[in-house]
Amino acid sequence: MGTMDHMIIVEARRRATAQAQRTAALQSYAYGLSRSALEGGLSDGESFARIVEYAGLLVSHLGPLPSAPEDMAAYVMLEDLRRVLIGDGFSRSHRNHGEFALRFGAFGDSGFRPDFQDGGNQVQHAMAGIYFGYHYGAGAARRLMTWQDDGEADRRLYDATFPIGAAITDANFRNLAGTIRRLLLA
Repeated sequence: MGTMDHMIIVEARRRATAQAQRTAALQSYAYGLSRSALEGGLSDGESFARIVEYAGLLVSHLGPLPSAPEDMAAYVMLEDLRRVLIGDGFSRSHRNHGEFALRFGAFGDSGFRPDFQDGGNQVQHAMAGIYFGYHYGAGAARRLMTWQDDGEADRRLYDATFPIGAAITDANFRNLAGTIRRLLLA
């Protein structure tokens, strides 16, 4: 193996370690806020906004790379949030599974607007809507999510979060927590 190959491998390992450390820090922070929400210290909605703020801080040093998505920091932040708040996948059998995923029932719906409340994990649903909106745009996200058999409150929440996700860029990702507070919380 040549020197250049070795340098590439070392850099790849360094980045993987940094990613794991960053996501583990986010998981630990989210777990603490989940406990606080479950004990009535903070609402689930405010916990979600604070987790998003913290995730933004963890990636604020990232910038676009030649081989990476244009909005590198926003992309990485949303991937970290997905891994922690949703898990390895979006189907019921994949949610809350994965190395960094919070356990089932980590959050509820307190603090969300009444029209978004249904007794379920609205943090997870809001994150899914933002994630799908970012990756697919609001219109395509609506079509993709038709397979979900969620209730009316969840559908209203998705309709509110798809455009939020679609609007995220590296120029504004640090404003996401404020947008969540303004548009989703009571």
